[in-house]
Amino acid sequence: MVLASDRASFDDMMVNGDSHGRSLKETLGSALKGTWTREEQRSLVAGVASGSMPARDQINHSRKLFDRRVVDATHKAYATSLKYFLRMAKLWDLPPVLIPPRSNPIGGAFYTIITMLFMYLSATLRNSKSKVVGEAQKKTITGHIARVRTMHWMINISWPEVKPLLNDLGKGYCKRLIDLNGVVPKKKATAMNVQIYKQIINMKWPIEFSLEEKIKFLSLFLTLWEGLLRQGGLLQTDKRQAFSPKWYLSIRSARLLVPPSRSTAPPTHDLIREALVTPGSVITVDKPPIKNNCVGQMDIEPMMTTVDRKDCSDISPGHYLAQHVRSRMEALKHMDYESMMDQPMYVDARNRWLTETEAKRVFKLVVTQALTLRDGEPPSKACMKGFTLYSNKVGKKVHLDYSKSISGTETRFMGGWAATGGDADYSRALPSSMCDAHDETNNMNLNTLQ
Repeated sequence: MVLASDRASFDDMMVNGDSHGRSLKETLGSALKGTWTREEQRSLVAGVASGSMPARDQINHSRKLFDRRVVDATHKAYATSLKYFLRMAKLWDLPPVLIPPRSNPIGGAFYTIITMLFMYLSATLRNSKSKVVGEAQKKTITGHIARVRTMHWMINISWPEVKPLLNDLGKGYCKRLIDLNGVVPKKKATAMNVQIYKQIINMKWPIEFSLEEKIKFLSLFLTLWEGLLRQGGLLQTDKRQAFSPKWYLSIRSARLLVPPSRSTAPPTHDLIREALVTPGSVITVDKPPIKNNCVGQMDIEPMMTTVDRKDCSDISPGHYLAQHVRSRMEALKHMDYESMMDQPMYVDARNRWLTETEAKRVFKLVVTQALTLRDGEPPSKACMKGFTLYSNKVGKKVHLDYSKSISGTETRFMGGWAATGGDADYSRALPSSMCDAHDETNNMNLNTLQ
Protein backbone atom coordinates (compact mmCIF):
# COMPACT_ATOMS: atom_id res chain seq x y z
CA MET A 1 0.00 0.00 0.00
CA VAL A 2 1.06 3.61 -0.57
CA LEU A 3 2.43 5.49 2.40
CA ALA A 4 0.25 8.44 3.40
CA SER A 5 3.19 10.83 3.00
CA ASP A 6 3.66 9.77 -0.63
CA ARG A 7 0.01 9.80 -1.67
CA ALA A 8 -0.20 13.54 -2.28
CA SER A 9 2.78 13.65 -4.63
CA PHE A 10 1.52 10.64 -6.60
CA ASP A 11 -1.95 12.16 -6.88
CA ASP A 12 -0.43 15.44 -8.04
CA MET A 13 1.38 13.65 -10.81
CA MET A 14 -1.67 11.76 -11.99
CA VAL A 15 -4.33 14.47 -11.61
CA ASN A 16 -3.87 15.81 -15.13
CA GLY A 17 -3.16 12.46 -16.72
CA ASP A 18 -5.75 10.34 -18.43
CA SER A 19 -4.85 7.12 -20.23
CA HIS A 20 -8.15 7.18 -22.18
CA GLY A 21 -8.30 3.43 -21.84
CA ARG A 22 -4.87 2.88 -23.32
CA SER A 23 -2.86 -0.02 -21.99
CA LEU A 24 0.80 -0.95 -22.24
CA LYS A 25 -0.32 -4.48 -23.15
CA GLU A 26 -1.29 -3.04 -26.54
CA THR A 27 2.40 -2.76 -27.34
CA LEU A 28 3.13 -6.47 -27.00
CA GLY A 29 3.49 -8.25 -30.32
CA SER A 30 5.33 -11.00 -32.13
CA ALA A 31 8.14 -11.09 -34.68
CA LEU A 32 8.31 -14.76 -35.67
CA LYS A 33 10.20 -15.18 -38.94
CA GLY A 34 8.81 -16.59 -42.16
CA THR A 35 5.20 -15.70 -41.34
CA TRP A 36 4.48 -13.41 -44.32
CA THR A 37 3.39 -15.26 -47.46
CA ARG A 38 3.44 -14.32 -51.13
CA GLU A 39 -0.38 -14.49 -51.23
CA GLU A 40 -0.65 -12.01 -48.36
CA GLN A 41 1.78 -9.71 -50.13
CA ARG A 42 -0.27 -9.76 -53.34
CA SER A 43 -3.47 -9.02 -51.42
CA LEU A 44 -1.84 -6.13 -49.57
CA VAL A 45 -0.36 -4.58 -52.71
CA ALA A 46 -3.67 -4.79 -54.57
CA GLY A 47 -5.73 -3.48 -51.67
CA VAL A 48 -3.51 -0.50 -50.88
CA ALA A 49 -2.89 0.49 -54.51
CA SER A 50 -6.59 0.41 -55.40
CA GLY A 51 -7.80 2.00 -52.18
CA SER A 52 -10.13 -0.92 -51.52
CA MET A 53 -8.44 -1.85 -48.25
CA PRO A 54 -10.01 0.00 -45.28
CA ALA A 55 -7.80 2.40 -43.39
CA ARG A 56 -8.14 0.34 -40.21
CA ASP A 57 -6.73 -2.73 -41.99
CA GLN A 58 -3.83 -0.71 -43.34
CA ILE A 59 -3.07 0.57 -39.84
CA ASN A 60 -3.14 -3.03 -38.57
CA HIS A 61 -0.65 -3.96 -41.29
CA SER A 62 1.60 -1.08 -40.28
CA ARG A 63 1.49 -2.34 -36.73
CA LYS A 64 2.78 -5.71 -37.95
CA LEU A 65 5.66 -3.91 -39.65
CA PHE A 66 6.38 -2.13 -36.39
CA ASP A 67 6.38 -5.46 -34.58
CA ARG A 68 8.88 -6.92 -37.04
CA ARG A 69 11.42 -4.16 -36.43
CA VAL A 70 12.92 -6.25 -33.63
CA VAL A 71 13.47 -9.95 -33.09
CA ASP A 72 10.88 -12.00 -31.24
CA ALA A 73 13.13 -12.28 -28.20
CA THR A 74 12.81 -8.52 -27.78
CA HIS A 75 9.02 -8.82 -27.65
CA LYS A 76 9.48 -11.37 -24.87
CA ALA A 77 11.72 -8.90 -23.08
CA TYR A 78 9.02 -6.22 -23.37
CA ALA A 79 6.51 -8.61 -21.81
CA THR A 80 8.91 -9.35 -18.95
CA SER A 81 9.58 -5.65 -18.33
CA LEU A 82 5.85 -4.94 -18.28
CA LYS A 83 5.31 -7.77 -15.78
CA TYR A 84 7.83 -6.26 -13.36
CA PHE A 85 6.42 -2.75 -13.80
CA LEU A 86 2.85 -3.86 -13.14
CA ARG A 87 3.96 -5.71 -10.01
CA MET A 88 5.53 -2.53 -8.65
CA ALA A 89 2.49 -0.48 -9.67
CA LYS A 90 0.19 -2.85 -7.80
CA LEU A 91 2.42 -2.80 -4.73
CA TRP A 92 2.28 1.01 -4.55
CA ASP A 93 -1.29 1.39 -5.78
CA LEU A 94 -0.17 3.18 -8.94
CA PRO A 95 -2.03 3.28 -12.28
CA PRO A 96 -0.79 0.82 -14.93
CA VAL A 97 0.14 3.71 -17.25
CA LEU A 98 2.37 6.59 -16.11
CA ILE A 99 1.27 9.92 -17.57
CA PRO A 100 3.29 12.96 -16.46
CA PRO A 101 1.00 15.93 -15.66
CA ARG A 102 0.71 18.50 -18.42
CA SER A 103 1.08 21.34 -15.94
CA ASN A 104 4.45 20.15 -14.68
CA PRO A 105 5.93 17.49 -16.98
CA ILE A 106 9.23 17.40 -15.11
CA GLY A 107 7.74 17.38 -11.63
CA GLY A 108 9.45 15.58 -8.80
CA ALA A 109 6.73 12.96 -8.39
CA PHE A 110 7.50 11.37 -11.76
CA TYR A 111 11.18 11.02 -10.96
CA THR A 112 10.26 9.65 -7.54
CA ILE A 113 8.30 6.85 -9.20
CA ILE A 114 11.16 6.08 -11.63
CA THR A 115 13.56 5.99 -8.68
CA MET A 116 11.23 3.61 -6.85
CA LEU A 117 11.01 1.41 -9.96
CA PHE A 118 14.81 1.25 -10.06
CA MET A 119 14.93 0.31 -6.37
CA TYR A 120 12.19 -2.30 -6.79
CA LEU A 121 14.01 -3.96 -9.69
CA SER A 122 17.38 -3.81 -7.92
CA ALA A 123 15.89 -5.59 -4.90
CA THR A 124 13.85 -8.25 -6.70
CA LEU A 125 15.82 -9.31 -9.79
CA ARG A 126 18.47 -12.00 -9.64
CA ASN A 127 21.86 -11.92 -11.27
CA SER A 128 21.71 -14.05 -14.43
CA LYS A 129 25.14 -15.56 -13.72
CA SER A 130 25.32 -15.98 -9.93
CA LYS A 131 21.51 -16.36 -9.50
CA VAL A 132 21.68 -14.14 -6.38
CA VAL A 133 18.54 -12.03 -5.82
CA GLY A 134 19.21 -8.31 -5.43
CA GLU A 135 22.45 -8.37 -7.41
CA ALA A 136 21.28 -8.10 -11.01
CA GLN A 137 23.55 -6.25 -13.43
CA LYS A 138 22.92 -2.53 -13.84
CA LYS A 139 22.14 -2.93 -17.55
CA THR A 140 19.42 -5.47 -16.67
CA ILE A 141 17.65 -2.93 -14.45
CA THR A 142 18.03 0.07 -16.76
CA GLY A 143 17.04 -2.10 -19.74
CA HIS A 144 13.69 -2.93 -18.13
CA ILE A 145 13.00 0.74 -17.40
CA ALA A 146 14.00 1.75 -20.93
CA ARG A 147 11.58 -0.80 -22.38
CA VAL A 148 8.75 0.46 -20.16
CA ARG A 149 9.48 3.97 -21.42
CA THR A 150 9.42 2.75 -25.03
CA MET A 151 6.08 1.03 -24.44
CA HIS A 152 4.64 4.31 -23.18
CA TRP A 153 5.98 6.08 -26.25
CA MET A 154 4.28 3.46 -28.47
CA ILE A 155 0.88 4.50 -27.09
CA ASN A 156 1.74 8.20 -27.55
CA ILE A 157 2.70 8.96 -23.96
CA SER A 158 6.07 10.71 -23.76
CA TRP A 159 8.16 10.63 -20.63
CA PRO A 160 10.57 13.35 -19.54
CA GLU A 161 14.25 12.50 -19.96
CA VAL A 162 15.23 9.83 -17.43
CA LYS A 163 18.68 8.82 -18.70
CA PRO A 164 20.68 11.13 -16.37
CA LEU A 165 18.72 9.84 -13.38
CA LEU A 166 19.29 6.20 -14.36
CA ASN A 167 22.99 6.84 -14.98
CA ASP A 168 23.43 8.32 -11.51
CA LEU A 169 21.46 5.54 -9.82
CA GLY A 170 23.35 2.95 -11.84
CA LYS A 171 26.78 4.26 -10.85
CA GLY A 172 25.90 4.11 -7.18
CA TYR A 173 24.37 0.66 -7.60
CA CYS A 174 27.53 -0.70 -9.27
CA LYS A 175 29.68 0.58 -6.41
CA ARG A 176 27.35 -1.11 -3.94
CA LEU A 177 27.89 -4.41 -5.82
CA ILE A 178 31.65 -3.93 -5.51
CA ASP A 179 31.14 -3.48 -1.73
CA LEU A 180 29.45 -6.90 -1.73
CA ASN A 181 31.49 -8.93 -4.19
CA GLY A 182 34.57 -6.99 -5.21
CA VAL A 183 35.44 -6.92 -8.91
CA VAL A 184 33.84 -9.91 -10.62
CA PRO A 185 35.49 -11.10 -13.86
CA LYS A 186 33.18 -10.96 -16.86
CA LYS A 187 32.24 -14.46 -17.92
CA LYS A 188 32.99 -15.19 -21.56
CA ALA A 189 32.58 -18.21 -23.77
CA THR A 190 35.72 -20.32 -23.84
CA ALA A 191 37.29 -20.32 -27.30
CA MET A 192 37.49 -23.66 -29.06
CA ASN A 193 40.83 -24.63 -30.54
CA VAL A 194 42.17 -26.98 -33.19
CA GLN A 195 43.55 -29.49 -30.70
CA ILE A 196 40.16 -30.08 -29.08
CA TYR A 197 38.52 -30.46 -32.49
CA LYS A 198 41.13 -33.06 -33.49
CA GLN A 199 40.48 -34.96 -30.28
CA ILE A 200 36.72 -34.90 -30.95
CA ILE A 201 37.21 -36.05 -34.55
CA ASN A 202 39.50 -38.96 -33.73
CA MET A 203 37.97 -40.24 -30.48
CA LYS A 204 35.29 -42.91 -30.21
CA TRP A 205 31.98 -41.21 -29.51
CA PRO A 206 29.41 -42.52 -26.99
CA ILE A 207 27.47 -45.55 -28.22
CA GLU A 208 24.26 -43.52 -28.62
CA PHE A 209 25.72 -41.87 -31.75
CA SER A 210 25.90 -43.63 -35.10
CA LEU A 211 28.60 -42.70 -37.60
CA GLU A 212 26.02 -40.64 -39.52
CA GLU A 213 25.09 -38.71 -36.38
CA LYS A 214 28.74 -38.12 -35.55
CA ILE A 215 29.27 -36.63 -39.01
CA LYS A 216 26.13 -34.50 -38.57
CA PHE A 217 27.30 -32.94 -35.32
CA LEU A 218 30.90 -32.57 -36.52
CA SER A 219 29.63 -30.71 -39.58
CA LEU A 220 27.47 -28.49 -37.34
CA PHE A 221 30.23 -27.56 -34.89
CA LEU A 222 32.82 -27.07 -37.62
CA THR A 223 30.44 -25.02 -39.78
CA LEU A 224 29.86 -22.68 -36.82
CA TRP A 225 33.67 -22.48 -36.55
CA GLU A 226 34.52 -22.11 -40.22
CA GLY A 227 31.71 -19.70 -41.07
CA LEU A 228 31.96 -17.73 -37.79
CA LEU A 229 28.21 -18.29 -37.48
CA ARG A 230 25.81 -17.89 -34.60
CA GLN A 231 23.78 -20.99 -33.82
CA GLY A 232 20.58 -18.92 -34.06
CA GLY A 233 20.81 -19.06 -37.86
CA LEU A 234 21.09 -22.85 -38.01
CA LEU A 235 19.08 -24.26 -35.10
CA GLN A 236 15.68 -23.86 -33.50
CA THR A 237 16.20 -21.52 -30.55
CA ASP A 238 12.47 -20.87 -29.94
CA LYS A 239 9.96 -23.71 -29.95
CA ARG A 240 7.30 -21.35 -31.38
CA GLN A 241 9.46 -20.53 -34.40
CA ALA A 242 8.78 -22.66 -37.47
CA PHE A 243 11.57 -23.33 -39.93
CA SER A 244 11.84 -20.98 -42.91
CA PRO A 245 14.44 -21.55 -45.66
CA LYS A 246 14.55 -17.76 -46.20
CA TRP A 247 15.76 -17.19 -42.66
CA TYR A 248 17.61 -20.33 -41.61
CA LEU A 249 20.22 -22.67 -43.04
CA SER A 250 18.63 -25.10 -45.49
CA ILE A 251 20.07 -27.71 -47.81
CA ARG A 252 19.75 -25.12 -50.60
CA SER A 253 22.24 -22.92 -48.73
CA ALA A 254 25.09 -25.24 -49.76
CA ARG A 255 26.70 -25.15 -53.21
CA LEU A 256 29.68 -27.01 -54.66
CA LEU A 257 32.51 -26.12 -56.99
CA VAL A 258 34.36 -29.06 -58.50
CA PRO A 259 37.39 -28.39 -60.75
CA PRO A 260 37.81 -27.82 -63.61
CA SER A 261 34.50 -25.95 -63.33
CA ARG A 262 34.81 -22.30 -62.29
CA SER A 263 31.24 -21.84 -61.04
CA THR A 264 29.27 -23.26 -58.13
CA ALA A 265 26.29 -25.56 -58.55
CA PRO A 266 23.55 -26.81 -56.22
CA PRO A 267 24.26 -30.18 -54.58
CA THR A 268 23.34 -33.48 -56.18
CA HIS A 269 24.36 -37.02 -55.21
CA ASP A 270 26.76 -37.29 -58.14
CA LEU A 271 28.28 -33.84 -57.60
CA ILE A 272 28.93 -34.49 -53.91
CA ARG A 273 30.47 -37.86 -54.68
CA GLU A 274 32.76 -36.22 -57.23
CA ALA A 275 33.67 -33.35 -54.86
CA LEU A 276 34.73 -35.73 -52.11
CA VAL A 277 37.39 -37.34 -54.32
CA THR A 278 38.51 -34.33 -56.39
CA PRO A 279 41.38 -32.21 -55.00
CA GLY A 280 40.57 -28.52 -54.89
CA SER A 281 36.81 -28.98 -54.62
CA VAL A 282 35.06 -26.28 -52.59
CA ILE A 283 31.76 -26.15 -50.74
CA THR A 284 30.12 -22.79 -50.05
CA VAL A 285 27.35 -21.92 -47.62
CA ASP A 286 25.12 -18.88 -48.02
CA LYS A 287 24.93 -17.42 -44.55
CA PRO A 288 21.46 -16.85 -43.07
CA PRO A 289 20.34 -13.28 -42.34
CA ILE A 290 22.22 -12.02 -39.31
CA LYS A 291 22.93 -8.73 -37.60
CA ASN A 292 24.21 -6.56 -40.42
CA ASN A 293 22.26 -8.06 -43.33
CA CYS A 294 18.87 -8.61 -41.71
CA VAL A 295 17.24 -5.96 -43.92
CA GLY A 296 17.35 -8.20 -46.97
CA GLN A 297 20.39 -6.82 -48.79
CA MET A 298 23.24 -9.33 -48.75
CA ASP A 299 26.66 -7.82 -48.21
CA ILE A 300 28.22 -10.94 -46.72
CA GLU A 301 30.38 -13.40 -48.59
CA PRO A 302 29.38 -17.06 -48.29
CA MET A 303 31.40 -19.44 -46.21
CA MET A 304 33.79 -21.25 -48.52
CA THR A 305 36.05 -24.14 -47.60
CA THR A 306 37.69 -27.08 -49.30
CA VAL A 307 36.04 -30.49 -49.35
CA ASP A 308 39.09 -32.75 -49.74
CA ARG A 309 40.78 -34.03 -46.59
CA LYS A 310 44.53 -34.58 -46.62
CA ASP A 311 44.69 -36.90 -43.61
CA CYS A 312 42.45 -38.20 -40.83
CA SER A 313 43.56 -35.52 -38.35
CA ASP A 314 42.68 -32.55 -40.55
CA ILE A 315 40.15 -29.98 -39.41
CA SER A 316 38.08 -30.22 -42.59
CA PRO A 317 34.66 -28.58 -42.14
CA GLY A 318 33.87 -28.90 -45.83
CA HIS A 319 34.55 -32.63 -45.81
CA TYR A 320 32.03 -33.30 -43.04
CA LEU A 321 29.50 -30.80 -44.38
CA ALA A 322 29.53 -32.41 -47.84
CA GLN A 323 28.99 -35.84 -46.30
CA HIS A 324 26.16 -34.51 -44.16
CA VAL A 325 24.44 -32.89 -47.15
CA ARG A 326 24.65 -36.20 -48.97
CA SER A 327 23.07 -37.98 -45.97
CA ARG A 328 20.27 -35.42 -45.77
CA MET A 329 19.51 -35.80 -49.48
CA GLU A 330 19.49 -39.57 -49.16
CA ALA A 331 17.05 -39.38 -46.24
CA LEU A 332 14.76 -37.07 -48.24
CA LYS A 333 14.91 -38.88 -51.58
CA HIS A 334 11.15 -39.47 -51.44
CA MET A 335 10.66 -35.70 -51.96
CA ASP A 336 10.91 -33.78 -55.20
CA TYR A 337 14.19 -31.88 -55.57
CA GLU A 338 12.85 -28.37 -54.92
CA SER A 339 11.03 -29.39 -51.74
CA MET A 340 14.12 -31.25 -50.56
CA MET A 341 16.29 -28.16 -50.97
CA ASP A 342 14.04 -26.14 -48.64
CA GLN A 343 14.39 -28.57 -45.73
CA PRO A 344 16.48 -27.71 -42.64
CA MET A 345 20.15 -28.53 -42.88
CA TYR A 346 20.09 -30.01 -39.37
CA VAL A 347 17.35 -32.23 -37.94
CA ASP A 348 17.07 -34.66 -35.03
CA ALA A 349 16.45 -38.41 -35.10
CA ARG A 350 12.72 -37.78 -35.65
CA ASN A 351 13.38 -35.52 -38.64
CA ARG A 352 12.41 -32.41 -36.68
CA TRP A 353 14.41 -29.21 -36.90
CA LEU A 354 17.34 -29.65 -34.52
CA THR A 355 17.02 -27.57 -31.34
CA GLU A 356 19.77 -25.48 -29.83
CA THR A 357 19.24 -27.32 -26.54
CA GLU A 358 20.00 -30.72 -28.08
CA ALA A 359 23.00 -29.45 -30.03
CA LYS A 360 24.40 -27.82 -26.89
CA ARG A 361 23.95 -31.08 -24.95
CA VAL A 362 25.93 -33.04 -27.52
CA PHE A 363 28.61 -30.34 -27.76
CA LYS A 364 29.21 -30.34 -24.01
CA LEU A 365 29.17 -34.13 -23.96
CA VAL A 366 31.89 -34.56 -26.58
CA VAL A 367 33.99 -31.64 -25.31
CA THR A 368 33.91 -33.17 -21.82
CA GLN A 369 35.07 -36.51 -23.25
CA ALA A 370 37.79 -34.83 -25.33
CA LEU A 371 39.17 -32.88 -22.35
CA THR A 372 39.07 -36.01 -20.19
CA LEU A 373 41.13 -37.92 -22.76
CA ARG A 374 43.54 -35.01 -23.09
CA ASP A 375 44.07 -34.33 -19.39
CA GLY A 376 43.54 -37.76 -17.88
CA GLU A 377 40.72 -36.48 -15.64
CA PRO A 378 37.27 -34.97 -16.18
CA PRO A 379 37.09 -31.17 -16.47
CA SER A 380 35.52 -29.23 -13.62
CA LYS A 381 31.99 -27.84 -13.79
CA ALA A 382 33.43 -24.33 -13.80
CA CYS A 383 35.55 -25.21 -16.84
CA MET A 384 32.62 -26.67 -18.76
CA LYS A 385 30.40 -23.68 -18.09
CA GLY A 386 32.55 -21.72 -20.52
CA PHE A 387 31.94 -24.14 -23.38
CA THR A 388 28.82 -23.23 -25.38
CA LEU A 389 27.94 -23.44 -29.05
CA TYR A 390 29.18 -19.86 -29.30
CA SER A 391 32.65 -21.18 -28.40
CA ASN A 392 32.99 -22.35 -31.99
CA LYS A 393 32.63 -18.86 -33.49
CA VAL A 394 34.74 -17.29 -30.75
CA GLY A 395 37.49 -19.84 -31.32
CA LYS A 396 37.76 -19.09 -35.03
CA LYS A 397 37.88 -15.34 -34.40
CA VAL A 398 40.67 -15.76 -31.84
CA HIS A 399 42.71 -17.78 -34.32
CA LEU A 400 42.18 -15.15 -37.03
CA ASP A 401 43.20 -12.37 -34.65
CA TYR A 402 46.45 -14.07 -33.63
CA SER A 403 47.56 -15.06 -37.11
CA LYS A 404 50.38 -12.88 -38.41
CA SER A 405 49.51 -13.37 -42.06
CA ILE A 406 45.71 -12.92 -42.12
CA SER A 407 44.57 -9.36 -42.73
CA GLY A 408 41.66 -7.56 -41.13
CA THR A 409 39.93 -7.46 -44.52
CA GLU A 410 39.95 -11.26 -44.79
CA THR A 411 38.67 -11.55 -41.21
CA ARG A 412 35.84 -9.13 -42.00
CA PHE A 413 34.80 -11.02 -45.13
CA MET A 414 34.90 -14.40 -43.39
CA GLY A 415 32.96 -13.23 -40.34
CA GLY A 416 30.50 -10.92 -42.06
CA TRP A 417 31.45 -7.91 -39.96
CA ALA A 418 30.67 -4.37 -41.02
CA ALA A 419 33.17 -2.71 -43.34
CA THR A 420 35.59 -0.07 -42.14
CA GLY A 421 35.41 3.35 -43.77
CA GLY A 422 38.33 2.90 -46.14
CA ASP A 423 37.28 -0.34 -47.78
CA ALA A 424 33.48 -0.09 -47.60
CA ASP A 425 32.93 0.19 -51.35
CA TYR A 426 36.22 -1.07 -52.74
CA SER A 427 37.20 -4.36 -51.10
CA ARG A 428 36.31 -7.63 -52.81
CA ALA A 429 36.62 -11.11 -51.42
CA LEU A 430 39.36 -13.30 -52.89
CA PRO A 431 38.33 -16.96 -52.59
CA SER A 432 41.95 -18.13 -52.69
CA SER A 433 42.92 -15.76 -49.88
CA MET A 434 39.96 -16.79 -47.73
CA CYS A 435 40.71 -20.49 -48.24
CA ASP A 436 44.36 -19.90 -47.33
CA ALA A 437 43.21 -18.16 -44.16
CA HIS A 438 41.02 -21.15 -43.26
CA ASP A 439 43.92 -23.54 -43.89
CA GLU A 440 46.22 -21.54 -41.63
CA THR A 441 43.80 -21.16 -38.71
CA ASN A 442 42.80 -24.82 -38.90
CA ASN A 443 46.43 -25.80 -38.27
CA MET A 444 47.30 -23.33 -35.50
CA ASN A 445 48.13 -24.30 -31.92
CA LEU A 446 46.41 -21.82 -29.58
CA ASN A 447 45.09 -22.09 -26.04
CA THR A 448 43.28 -19.14 -24.50
CA LEU A 449 43.49 -18.13 -20.84
CA GLN A 450 40.13 -19.77 -20.07
